[in-house]
Amino acid sequence: MIEEIRINKEADVYLVGNTIDALTFPTLEKASIEVTHEMTKEIEKRQYTLIKQDGLWKVHSYKELAKSER
Repeated sequence: MIEEIRINKEADVYLVGNTIDALTFPTLEKASIEVTHEMTKEIEKRQYTLIKQDGLWKVHSYKELAKSER
């Protein structure tokens, strides 16, 4: 499942090289994932809501949890 998420580039979400902090499955068709994106000038922590469509996990929405400068 993690590899599916890493490959999925929907909604400009690129998880390769970023840190997955938490992964939660409230149902078999829905997941929540917290990710820390380390960028050149800032560090951003987001929570993504994923839904399973056609057998693949896809990003449904996200919200920012924290943002700081490097």
